Amino acid sequence: MTTSLDDFVREAIADQGLRIYFDTTVILDLLRPERRRDSQNSVELLNLAIANKWKCAASYFALMEAIDIEQENMWFRSRIRAGEDVDRLLSRRRKRDPLSPQALGRLSNQMYRKFVVEVLDFISWVTFEAAGWEQALELAMTSNIRAPDCIHLATALVTGSNLLITSDEELRDLAKQHIQTAKPPEMIAVLRRAAAT
Repeated sequence: MTTSLDDFVREAIADQGLRIYFDTTVILDLLRPERRRDSQNSVELLNLAIANKWKCAASYFALMEAIDIEQENMWFRSRIRAGEDVDRLLSRRRKRDPLSPQALGRLSNQMYRKFVVEVLDFISWVTFEAAGWEQALELAMTSNIRAPDCIHLATALVTGSNLLITSDEELRDLAKQHIQTAKPPEMIAVLRRAAAT
């Protein structure tokens, strides 16, 4: 992408063509604002998108990744509270004990279902068909982008998004040749500059 982020955003807003894809890092920001560094920027960005009626998308895959990360965090915190050694926990985190049905229910009902319902009118939760999987596979074979990030990038492209918002530096840098990218705080700064002109 050769257009600066400022120019891209200004033109996209003027043409009413800003179509945003949120990756897992942003979903986590929105789900748990008290625990994430960029959360306030992501919340502000979502609120601006809602107010301006920009098209926003995220994938069910991003939601699944967020659930997995939150389950791992819940497990890790419960083991730390039980007095287990951090090094031992890190070595066995892929073989973690199952969470109780109560913990899974809390995670599902209090966070994700509530979150999805609250933003359902503003974020389109998408999946893709064979063409999307082919694009993800092509990205995996022709770039250094990790498989989960290939799925995010392919989903963004297949859904017609023209801006990928992520806090993942590696994804942001590798995806730049395919789509305009920005971190939440960077995007907020650009939008503030655009509003000031």
